[in-house]
Amino acid sequence: MDFKKSKMRCAKLIVISLFVFIPLNEFCQVSPDKLRNDLDPVKGDVSVFETQKNLIDSLNKLGISHWRNKSYDKAKECFNTAVDLSLIADDRKLHASSLNNLGLVFYSTGDFSEGIDLYKQSLTICRSIGDETNTAKSLLNLGIVYKRHGIYDQSLECLLEAATLFERNGQLSELASAYNSVAGIQLKILDYSGALKYNFKSLEIRKLIGDERGVAGSLNNIGNVYKNCDSLDIALNFYRESLEIKMELGDSQLISSSYLNIGKVYYSLKEYVLSEENYTKALSIKKEIEDKHGMILVYNSLGELYLETGDFEKARLYLLLASYLSKETKSYQLVLENLILLKQLYKSIGDFQKALSYSEESVSLTDSIFNQEKTRALTDIQLKYETQKKEMEITSLQNFNEIQSNLLISRRNTIISLVVGFFLLLVLLCLIYYSYRLKKTANEKIKTLMQERQHRAKNNRQLLSSILNLQSDQKNDAKTMETLKSSENRVQAISLIDKMLFNNGEDITIKMDKYLYDLINYLLLSYGLNELRISLRTYFDKISLNPEIATAIGIIVNELVTNSLKHAFNNISDPELSIELIRKTNNKILLKIADNGIGMPEEINVNSAESLGLKLIKSLISQIKGDLKIENKFGTIFYIEFKE
Repeated sequence: MDFKKSKMRCAKLIVISLFVFIPLNEFCQVSPDKLRNDLDPVKGDVSVFETQKNLIDSLNKLGISHWRNKSYDKAKECFNTAVDLSLIADDRKLHASSLNNLGLVFYSTGDFSEGIDLYKQSLTICRSIGDETNTAKSLLNLGIVYKRHGIYDQSLECLLEAATLFERNGQLSELASAYNSVAGIQLKILDYSGALKYNFKSLEIRKLIGDERGVAGSLNNIGNVYKNCDSLDIALNFYRESLEIKMELGDSQLISSSYLNIGKVYYSLKEYVLSEENYTKALSIKKEIEDKHGMILVYNSLGELYLETGDFEKARLYLLLASYLSKETKSYQLVLENLILLKQLYKSIGDFQKALSYSEESVSLTDSIFNQEKTRALTDIQLKYETQKKEMEITSLQNFNEIQSNLLISRRNTIISLVVGFFLLLVLLCLIYYSYRLKKTANEKIKTLMQERQHRAKNNRQLLSSILNLQSDQKNDAKTMETLKSSENRVQAISLIDKMLFNNGEDITIKMDKYLYDLINYLLLSYGLNELRISLRTYFDKISLNPEIATAIGIIVNELVTNSLKHAFNNISDPELSIELIRKTNNKILLKIADNGIGMPEEINVNSAESLGLKLIKSLISQIKGDLKIENKFGTIFYIEFKE
């Protein structure tokens, strides 16, 4: 900084502070234009300024007005002036308040490191003078910044201390904000009960003080918690209640967000028509207010919806629109979501080359997001340091004589700047490394636990199968041996499901063609048969099912095939067995199992059968909401039809 200009600026501030005073009402009642006019010695009445304190208050209130209107440069100018003037006036309370306000601007413009430093300076001063009001505000701001960076332990510590101070001093609006932030962290760490507890606390306070906008926000946040824990009907009720308030407020941005949330719930409930209706309303508003970020969210959601319903042309249209806009807004997270959906789309329509291309892009982007954030933060600090250094060199050349007289002070300041810069860099690196280690440790722990769970389940089933096998070897009673053999086969049918899930990685569906092929071969071997002794014909469409339905189908196949192998082929010279799994045109799947055996005895009625196997088949068909049809001519044919 030019020292002559600095002196002139300070002198000017002192003169203004001695002669100027602005009478202010509550902040919310003061318009930025009025404050601006009162602060102008030409437009305003200079006789109304009496003390420096009133001028600093006025600058801070004007700065807050600019900040709320997102005029960040003007807000920064006001707060910087208030910081300088409060330092000259040696008013530590006002100085701390001005530093906190300045940190708010830096945080809003994305300079988190500078914002944290200013909040900490303000907090230190407030603690030293016992100013609980501003101590709480600084703690709240620090907690929000730490939350944004994923440092949840420090964030919770700051927010809960701030909440205690807000409650003690009756600052209810700020207390609600603190509870709201705490709830957000609890949701991030999947503590749903904690998230609900603090969201309801925030909601109760906001209702008490009549903060309708805050009430709508809290209702929306409660809906988010219930949605995350799959209580979709409850989430829908809270989203609707929030939407009603937002519509009364007339805030288009908030209304469109509620429509989007409601659409996502209907999507999860598979109410696709209602989901599309709400997405369309959200998109209409987003376009009207030119909210590009929101438009991308809706485009991706519509693309996902049409992908799920099989309308691939519409899915492709909306996903490509989202792709175009997301690159324009440079939102990496939205780009990543879009790439994953495009990969799924092209995989679904059989264009595997494009699917592979989008898959590679998504993997590359996932790996680079963390490195880009880290590099950007380090570059910002280095650039700031280099800029400060160059400014100091230029100032030194322009004011050589003055710097000579203050050489010792200048050297000391340079050393302090280097130490502070190094310290900030070190702190940032530690924060980044700590965040990375936390994430890596958590991922490794989850992976280890999942593998351990799978191994334990597998070992338990193998143990059960071995016990059943040993028991069957020790029993001479044929009926008991057959019962144990059937139980062992059922265990094996379930084990194959878990084996496939374990080997599939992220894919949580079961490829039925491979599963049924493995299961049938196992059954043939378990009864000492092969394709040379029995004519086996199989046909399976490429169908993938969720584990619950796949398990039910596997046990049904096990029971029916076992029954054929045990009873159908007595005195049949050329036994034949046919198993088919076919996708029909009406979104249904047909399982057909047929043999050319002796047929089922006429006295056996499936609906009233007493055997465990038939009871199990009937129960499982009911579970998957299927229909059973039996033909008992030239052998036995079972037709089982169920929804995909």
